[in-house]
Amino acid sequence: MASTTNDLSPVRSEILARVAAAAQSGDVADVARWSQAAQDCDALVREQVRLEERVRRFVASLEQPSQAPEAELYVTPPTSERVSARHEGALARIEWLAQLDKSGVRLNGHGKRFATYAGHAVSVGFANELPGLPNKWFLGTADEPTDVVVLLCRDTRRKVHDIVVPVADLGARWKMLARNNGQIKFNVRRDVSEFLLLIPGAQPLVVSQYVGRYGPLNGAA
Repeated sequence: MASTTNDLSPVRSEILARVAAAAQSGDVADVARWSQAAQDCDALVREQVRLEERVRRFVASLEQPSQAPEAELYVTPPTSERVSARHEGALARIEWLAQLDKSGVRLNGHGKRFATYAGHAVSVGFANELPGLPNKWFLGTADEPTDVVVLLCRDTRRKVHDIVVPVADLGARWKMLARNNGQIKFNVRRDVSEFLLLIPGAQPLVVSQYVGRYGPLNGAA
């Protein structure tokens, strides 16, 4: 059987090229759009590889039917391989909330919007580090009144760097962040050991001190 995953290779390359071009031009909305497309493309590639392997095993079983029980030919792929990029973000938030709970911090709410015990509004964004764009994350949260923004940046090693920033700490920079289709866009970059928040029209803001800082979620500074 001829492989079909190669059909997505030029598509993926084109998407990554568009992400890079959008990043260079400073078009945050386009960066977010093509970054999402890249994640969706990667998910499709994983699904195709899984399907092709199942087809290969099925064809092989026809030649040696006694060696492959039929029940094993149609095993449903694990959930982690079937989820979309959106569901992947939802799972990442759930896992983060579970870890947060173990630290003694609880948030009320669901999806991407939560509230602290003191009633402060919390928005949680998530993004994977993209292949071809190392140390860069493009995230979005709802453009709604928010007291604390949490940026979950997962690297290629699957480690999540949770940047917890009180909106008050951003000052005038909060209004300078790009907005599009009801979303606030965040462009995070890791430079050696520092995490930077890139803000249109302003110098990059070092946010390393906010990584794993849960005080604002407890109502503490």
